[in-house]
Amino acid sequence: MPEQPTSTDDYKAGEIAKDMVVTNINNRQYTFMGVELGLCNGNSLEYKERKVKVRFKQTGTGQQSDEFEITQTRYYTEMLGNCTYYQFGRKDPMLPLFYDDEAYNLDKDQYGPLQYKFTFVDESVTGTGKVAINLGIQHPYHFHYVRSAYDDWCSTPYHNLWNATQTTAGATDKVVKTIYDPSPVGYCVPPANAFTGVTHNGNGVSEAPAYSYGKINSPYKQYYNEFTNNAGWIFYCSKMNGLLNWDNSGGTIFYGCHGYRYAGSGHGGHGGLNGNYWSANPNNAKTSYYLHFTQTQVAPKYTQECRAYGYSVRPVRETP
Repeated sequence: MPEQPTSTDDYKAGEIAKDMVVTNINNRQYTFMGVELGLCNGNSLEYKERKVKVRFKQTGTGQQSDEFEITQTRYYTEMLGNCTYYQFGRKDPMLPLFYDDEAYNLDKDQYGPLQYKFTFVDESVTGTGKVAINLGIQHPYHFHYVRSAYDDWCSTPYHNLWNATQTTAGATDKVVKTIYDPSPVGYCVPPANAFTGVTHNGNGVSEAPAYSYGKINSPYKQYYNEFTNNAGWIFYCSKMNGLLNWDNSGGTIFYGCHGYRYAGSGHGGHGGLNGNYWSANPNNAKTSYYLHFTQTQVAPKYTQECRAYGYSVRPVRETP
């Protein structure tokens, strides 16, 4: 909550995630919410720490004996949870995906009247899928997919849906919250520049681990294994001071691989494989900036896909 103190602790699975102060590449600080909007934690398994005493005793006389203690450390594992998705500029959440060991792309169960059932629709009169903003507001349970699979869901490409002062496309340092922002009171969708501290220079990294090590602002040493085991990236909150020069004083923050809902159909995909987090800033009439990552790629200001995709949102605290 905005009024609560922030943390400088390292991320630990299974513990309550607190708001973290993150420094971007230009030394500007943002207080990120501890979790994604709509997050539901996955199932967990825990074995608490145990101590066992072992005693050796000489057979026969029993005169000689020795005793020592073995400590079995705590073991905890947690499956990837799920969170709601948002099409760029829309306030209403889209249904999450459910993940388990067998299938990654299952829609969560829905409850309530059938007329409000989460649905993939093309309500446009042009056949493109693009609709007026009022239809998006009137049908919050509709995912408005686009026929071209690379476009805005909205027929008018507004720049200021999530940033009231944005009149032209481009990344910014600050956001002024709008009525379309899905974040709770005191928070807003982050500006694109808030994510730039995840690499050593604020630019994207997309190389094999042998070449990218030291460029990503993470405590990971074995990218493939740690990324897979955690189903996401753990990043340092303090910015790097150059290649192979990390600062762990600010603690760490976790971003999960929640995948997305595809712009061309509304169906989900890539849960456990990649993560995508919207910023409030448009890049052009069809695309907007977002944090994107996989096992081998971390891109703080990605613009590859369009506004009609359903991505996760990780809000920051509003600033004066």
